[in-house]
Amino acid sequence: QERKRITVTRNDGRNDEADMELSGVKQVTLKLGAEGGGILCGAALVYAGAKKQKAVCFSDRKFKTCINHSGDTYSAGKSTHTIKMDIAKMPKDVNKVFLTLCSCGPANLSKFKKPSVELLGDGADMIRYDLKDAGTSKSTVMACLEKSGDTWTASPVGAISQQKFCGNYAAAEKLIAKGEEKGAGGSKAAAKGKAKAKAKAKVKAFGKAKAKAKAKAKAKAKAKAKGKAKRK
Repeated sequence: QERKRITVTRNDGRNDEADMELSGVKQVTLKLGAEGGGILCGAALVYAGAKKQKAVCFSDRKFKTCINHSGDTYSAGKSTHTIKMDIAKMPKDVNKVFLTLCSCGPANLSKFKKPSVELLGDGADMIRYDLKDAGTSKSTVMACLEKSGDTWTASPVGAISQQKFCGNYAAAEKLIAKGEEKGAGGSKAAAKGKAKAKAKAKVKAFGKAKAKAKAKAKAKAKAKAKGKAKRK
């Protein structure tokens, strides 16, 4: 089992920022598809703190009125799974939804033909995930929707497993728990890093403003001296 950030392509072009704040977004949709045989099987594991509330999947398709799974669907020879999540209706204690993928049919996730993994916000394209990062694993905890205050953020996860999650979501839970334990220290370090970068940027901005003011004062003094010289 490994864990690495999965590559994202954001519709707004800000691909250097892996985490995407979902300000103003009410409904998030995960769309999965692949050509040929087999099913790219998706699920949404709903958490309130460290406790899993439910695994919404092809065989158990609803969580209250806020998450709905399409089940196995086919269109023009392409298998699809769609998971609709109404984050505006999510219970207050729910703060994380982990999105998982599993290879049903093919030996592993690398065997799918032309796979597409997309996250939509209110029907508009937001993020595409690169399944190549999952390598030859059978399953992956691909991404996480996390709430902080009133704002949700979509973050890539990329934890992979050689176990099939379909019908065995306890394996996904274990992988999530493992990642959360590691992430506790990581998130502190990330927050520290962000604060440091912010302070550095503030100092840089102050330095620029100071230099600008100095140049302005110098130009003013020069103009004044020139005016005096003319009067003489």
